[in-house]
Amino acid sequence: MRISFAIQKDNTLSWINKRQENVSRLSNAITSGTRLSSPADDPTSWARAFNVKQTLREYDSILGNLDFATGWNEATDSALNDISDLISQARQVGISASGPSGLDQSEALASQLDVIITQVVEALNSQYGDQYVFAGTATSSAPFSFDDSTGTLTYSGDSGQVKVRTDRGSNGVSTVNLTGTDVTSFTSGGDALNIVQEVWELKQAVSTEDTNAITEKLNTLEDAFNSIASKTTTTGQRLSALETKQSAITSLQTVMKSRLSDLQDTDLADAITSLTQEQTAYQAALKVFSMTDSLNLASLLG
Repeated sequence: MRISFAIQKDNTLSWINKRQENVSRLSNAITSGTRLSSPADDPTSWARAFNVKQTLREYDSILGNLDFATGWNEATDSALNDISDLISQARQVGISASGPSGLDQSEALASQLDVIITQVVEALNSQYGDQYVFAGTATSSAPFSFDDSTGTLTYSGDSGQVKVRTDRGSNGVSTVNLTGTDVTSFTSGGDALNIVQEVWELKQAVSTEDTNAITEKLNTLEDAFNSIASKTTTTGQRLSALETKQSAITSLQTVMKSRLSDLQDTDLADAITSLTQEQTAYQAALKVFSMTDSLNLASLLG
């Protein structure tokens, strides 16, 4: 079968255009530093790079959540430590009041307990940013108020759990909060008690120099102290788990960014070599086309 000059010319033009496209693509890859400017450059690598980018964006979001959860639990841990210290101080006041004392000393010790109660309530109304950490999900307003005339601690928060996504997958959601009820309620001698009310009742016992009641409250406040210590342990475990997740995701991101670089970044040495080859082929194709075009013209004139 005889191939006409017209077919040869079309084939040569197509080949030249392909070489020109390759020269342009390689030049752009060298200039931009990426070899993937469109899916057409390498459909498989483009799809893989897209998936890696999507995963990296998801991990960026998760790391933001982990930062939030860490900050929240650090605020919680600080408040719990304050409450623990205040309960310890209240017990020390009670121990001082359990020995022989006069009216003046009893009043002074009761005044110390007044200050401690105020500080405990302040700690229970601790915030992370503009959110109250012990309010459940009703985080926009202070969850606790206290009536000193009756020793009543009122909780206006709820029992909701503040949850954030801290990992990929359906099970990647973590609870970050303790509710006010979690913190203030404890059991002593089989009875459900309230930390603030127990300190208030210790104050009443100190004011009236009721040594039996003081001894009883010292025992219940020891259980209160242990209850707070348990909540502190829970918060510490959460912080440790959050730190582990942050470290793992950061390491994984490093690996994935390296993989993404392999998929889309230009290998300059290879690109320059390929560009040189394509430019050489392009120049040769132009010469061939010129010769073919001259032969075609000569055949027409002959």
